[in-house]
Amino acid sequence: HSLVVGVCNLQMWAEKEMRNLLRLHAANIPCPKPVQLRLHILVMEFLGENGVASPRLKDANLPPARMRRAYTEVVLLLRNMYHRCRLVHADFSEYNLLVHADEVYVIDVSQSVELDHPRAFDFLREDCRHANDYFRRQGVATLTNKELFDFVVDQGVRC
Repeated sequence: HSLVVGVCNLQMWAEKEMRNLLRLHAANIPCPKPVQLRLHILVMEFLGENGVASPRLKDANLPPARMRRAYTEVVLLLRNMYHRCRLVHADFSEYNLLVHADEVYVIDVSQSVELDHPRAFDFLREDCRHANDYFRRQGVATLTNKELFDFVVDQGVRC
């Protein structure tokens, strides 16, 4: 019985990951392209070169100028997920971002929530805090957490 429940939960998570990746991909947000879902197994595009996976942002060892540019990309990832996909990542950090082909890609979107989720804004505030904390530790001048949150949700800003 518990094995069946476990497989069902895995299948639900895989289905949600597939749906969210399809939304991001359709909105031209850098993410692995989902290829196929069978039961609880999701096959997606490999991000890397010559069989070597692209590094997580945490492990990419970017030089200072590239790190500053990565911050801008991350800010736009948060904003574009919010406006184009109506999603909040809800576990946004340097561990769930890859640097591939000189661009920051978002991964692990199975826990992402839609904007009507009762905790969507709480999760977005945490996502903003995690992003800013990481980049500040790397010596990047960042927005305040409130400024980043306000930029992400602002309807009037054109990007």
